[in-house]
Amino acid sequence: PTISQESDRVAVDAKCRSITASWVRQRKDQDPNIEVCDFFDGFDKHGSQSLLAAGVYTLDDLRRLGKERGWCPYFTARHMIRYANVIVYNYAYVIDPKISLLVSRDVEKESILVFDEAHNIDNVCIEALSVNINRRTLDGASRNIATLSRAIQKSKEENAEQLRQEYARLLQGLQGSGALAGLPASDTQGGDPVGFAGELDELVPGDIIQAHN
Repeated sequence: PTISQESDRVAVDAKCRSITASWVRQRKDQDPNIEVCDFFDGFDKHGSQSLLAAGVYTLDDLRRLGKERGWCPYFTARHMIRYANVIVYNYAYVIDPKISLLVSRDVEKESILVFDEAHNIDNVCIEALSVNINRRTLDGASRNIATLSRAIQKSKEENAEQLRQEYARLLQGLQGSGALAGLPASDTQGGDPVGFAGELDELVPGDIIQAHN
């Protein structure tokens, strides 16, 4: 009730989160002085598993019902959206991806949505689905690409050197065991690992091969 008197929507959202967040309610178990929302707890315990009687509910109806039953009207409305035949609300609840994932994902396909203030819907669609790129963003992307390229090149060189060392050790072991007796000297004295030098240049660690390609 105290927060509902706030006139600023952003302030209301912030204060509601501060007393309904899961980690805040968990802290309440250890510290009884932590403030939580009794209306949210009431909805969580009883309202989240209940259905409202068939009818038309306005915001004032939901507020009044919330006071009577001790349920948060906001979360009650979100819960009942999935069962409603006709929903009247702001188009941002559907168009804005961040909001729609929270509020409108459970709306039934057969439900009828009535948008309030729909004369601005075209501009809102453009804004919600647009991406703004400025010089700072491009410069940052360019620096990140350069850093990644240097890291890939360094890793390629380190892996190529490791492979050459492994080949040299393998060659020494085979020579010591006499397994290479009779082969031409050029194949048993290092250098290009039997035509493998070209392939060494293409070796990329598995964890960055996608970035390299």
